[in-house]
Amino acid sequence: MTTSNSKPVEGEDILRDAVKLLDGLAFDSTRGGIARNEQLFISVTPDWQDDTRQRFQAAVTCHATWHREVSWQLLRLSARPKDTSGFFVQHVLPLSNNGGAIFDDLEPGSYVLRAYSNLVRFTTPQTATSGSRHEDVSKIGAGVAMDFGTSNVTLATTLAKGVSQSGDVSVIIGSRGASITIKFATNDDQLAGKSLEFCVANPDTKEIYSDANTVTFSSSPADGEFRYRTPPVELGFSAGDEVEVSYRVL
Repeated sequence: MTTSNSKPVEGEDILRDAVKLLDGLAFDSTRGGIARNEQLFISVTPDWQDDTRQRFQAAVTCHATWHREVSWQLLRLSARPKDTSGFFVQHVLPLSNNGGAIFDDLEPGSYVLRAYSNLVRFTTPQTATSGSRHEDVSKIGAGVAMDFGTSNVTLATTLAKGVSQSGDVSVIIGSRGASITIKFATNDDQLAGKSLEFCVANPDTKEIYSDANTVTFSSSPADGEFRYRTPPVELGFSAGDEVEVSYRVL
């Protein structure tokens, strides 16, 4: 199954603002956070989960002014401690149609949000890597298919494609042997040489397979469908895994 963001997007300008305002918004177990501009109001409200005060939850709410319609469901959020040493982000949450999300079971401490735009969903083929669902072979670059055609290794077969809400970033998912390859492309000159970060998660369980992968677009234009491309990243999955890729430009 392949899904990309081909449906009309409501409130595209508000979604762009929301990614910027959500990114880095801080909160802790007793103090929430607020970010706003003239067309958008975002709040984070913490609350203890029970009387023991050993865990808390944080409710994130995004509200567009003037009752504008917004495709909130295209955004993804993760929450991580300000001090990330030794911390593994376990879940990435989609915003609801009403612009809300709730992080549960957080340990007391200070956290920051990270916002991503959803790009594509797909199912890994039966030839995918068997074994651990979190195995990350992470062959970033590695000279594999970077020239999109002159490598001596087996080229990836396209499994899925996705396009960002604004149409400036595309992702191509490939199946090459027992691995899945993920690469990004653009024709936007303003993105030449810029980096993006992406996360890979299960869209049903919200469990993260691979977090905070960083790739960089080429700085020189190339011939072909896309002028600027990133090196591919190879990841290992179990056969039949549901996978979703989301990104943010750094």
